[in-house]
Amino acid sequence: MNKTIQLRHPLLVDCIMEKLSSPQKLKLPQIISLPASSLVKVKSGSRSFLCRIYYLNQVYDEKKIAFIDDSVELLADKSSHSDEIKYIQEIELVSSPMKLFKEIQINLHLNINDLNLDVIKQADDLEKLVVSIVKYYTFCMNCEMRCNRNGISKVFITKTNSDGYGTIENDGKVVIEKVYVDSNSLIRRNPLGGLSEAETALADLFQTNIKFIQKPETFNYKPHRQILITGPVGSGKTTLVHNIAKQFNCILFEISGDIFQPFPGETEENLERTFERIKTVSRFVGRNQLTVVLIENLEIFCPKFNAKMKENSHSSRISSLLLSILDEISESFLPILVIGTTSKLELLNSAVRRCNRMGSSEIILDMPNESQRFEILKIFCQEFGETSDELLSFVAQSTPGFVGADLEVLCQFVRRRLMTENLEKSAGNCLVSFELGLKAVNPSVMRENLGFVTRSTTLTLDSIGGLKDLKKTLQTSVLGPLKHSERFQNLGLRSPSGILFYGPSGCAKTTIVKCLAGESKITLISVSSAEIYSPYVGEAEKFIVKLFNQARMNAPTILFFDEIDTIVGNRSMNGGGGNDSHMRILSTLLTEIDGFGRNDRKTVLIVGATNKPQMIDDALMRPGRFDKLIHVPAPDIESRLSILKFIAKDMPIAADVDMNMLAEKTENFSGADLVNLCNEAALNAATKDLQNDVISIGDFQDVFAYLRPSLSAKQIEFYANFESFHRSQA
Repeated sequence: MNKTIQLRHPLLVDCIMEKLSSPQKLKLPQIISLPASSLVKVKSGSRSFLCRIYYLNQVYDEKKIAFIDDSVELLADKSSHSDEIKYIQEIELVSSPMKLFKEIQINLHLNINDLNLDVIKQADDLEKLVVSIVKYYTFCMNCEMRCNRNGISKVFITKTNSDGYGTIENDGKVVIEKVYVDSNSLIRRNPLGGLSEAETALADLFQTNIKFIQKPETFNYKPHRQILITGPVGSGKTTLVHNIAKQFNCILFEISGDIFQPFPGETEENLERTFERIKTVSRFVGRNQLTVVLIENLEIFCPKFNAKMKENSHSSRISSLLLSILDEISESFLPILVIGTTSKLELLNSAVRRCNRMGSSEIILDMPNESQRFEILKIFCQEFGETSDELLSFVAQSTPGFVGADLEVLCQFVRRRLMTENLEKSAGNCLVSFELGLKAVNPSVMRENLGFVTRSTTLTLDSIGGLKDLKKTLQTSVLGPLKHSERFQNLGLRSPSGILFYGPSGCAKTTIVKCLAGESKITLISVSSAEIYSPYVGEAEKFIVKLFNQARMNAPTILFFDEIDTIVGNRSMNGGGGNDSHMRILSTLLTEIDGFGRNDRKTVLIVGATNKPQMIDDALMRPGRFDKLIHVPAPDIESRLSILKFIAKDMPIAADVDMNMLAEKTENFSGADLVNLCNEAALNAATKDLQNDVISIGDFQDVFAYLRPSLSAKQIEFYANFESFHRSQA
């Protein structure tokens, strides 16, 4: 008859036995009366365990100590309980005779981190390993063993050849019904914000592949088993894959640059060995789980070939091997899904993106917009307590060009400041910390070596004096589509794909572009001819392609070509020919502009500025490329007065200075000339007497004696005629 002891005693973990996963120490006189190695059933809450009692020769607190373990759990419903073990409620001595099982059927859980797949290549090898482990345990049907040995984490005994409790014979047979891989040891899951569309698209592809491996007979086609995810650095590509793999309980293998070796052939050998391990695990698991292979920075495995790269080079061999392995996996029925990620699409071999490879399923992670940045910030700021939506909206508006990783760094800055200065997590302290963080933390896009990147949020069109009519045009035709794209789409309108600002030098063309970026809260990438041109043939064209790819990746973006007439020439000016480098760059630029789809045009605005519009090729100035040609004129008397008043706000101008008179006397002055006029007047006042604290009318009159305007009536007339001509052509 079984002996039952009712008790309620806290368990104290004391791991001292190698064979047992987590022995529990008991200090009760009732237990001491049981013989050593007694088999008992221990009940704790809703959980029951099959254990053996053993003793130590040592004495603790003048009492003999008994130990049990929770390695074998009884599962009446074949499912593991999640209750935490706190108290032993009942111990029942098992007095029935022990059996020797000849055959058992099991479900297996593996930990890939500890499993030696170089030794275990066949199912027989795995069965032998299981026998060598379970022979140390006493078990019964419908129980779970937690082993954590040699890569085997759990063994579920689903069936034995006889009822009762016992152990397996030394030459007993193990039949493995199902194999699972514990994804917890491989996959980390982090909260993501602002990627709902990409998450849905990737989850759909996962779900389709899982349905296919479980019931392939219901499909009359093979789902895509290769996916390419592109996006800026830090946009969440890897985290996205981890989260979806965790959601669907997939096995995840990651392949990165550490697989490369310096000597020829070693990298290829590593790559083949890695995929053999993946195939082995996939064969063990069968249809139970989807195996996901994540190849990060795919462009370093399959780079774009060029004339300098020999066919038998190290990179080309690795690329060819990887592509052949991927093709082999696609043709097989192994439940393997391969995902590649890249942030440098222009460096990726085009063979990777062809049909039936990764080109069939591409997911693009764009630069997060304001609402997406708000979602991301809400996740990162959870530990700040009740952070107001107004504060997060302010930060989201102030962070154009920031990806998820940049926003995380920004929030870490705030967290660190609050902690080091021992500040309360109040709204005021958080606001000040975020303002300081915005000055200290730059987005990833600003660390690229392409052009000049800025993200001013203070410049607006009101920062420019004068140009009243031009500002109204820009508000309607440029800022409107950028700031309220949905409303314009409802009317069937789209934002212009390109804008060309032309006009005399010094009339704020470049400043207007910066103000457009600041007012629309988007990133500005500015580039000049000095950065594009290279002494090597083909390098300038590569730079253009890379520049446009960066703009696409970091959209919404304004891509600004300053002095564009020096970058691309007018073919008609040279009898239809022209400089070879100019023509190649022009051809590349036209191709890239035409390559923008409708989605790109919503988020990437191409802007050029020139004071020589006649030097721009006609092919660039047609609708669909530079849709709008905007004349930035020399300031008239009203604009000059407005500019002078704007400048005077920051200068100590004396009361005797008549701004209207200055505006009349500065005919043909550009905006830059007016700024120079005021600076020279201030310098003149300081030269007379360093103690001067105001700029008088006399200082301006002294400057007028030698200062001349940079523009002429002929120049101003030329731009007016150019505008009239193009309006008549339109």
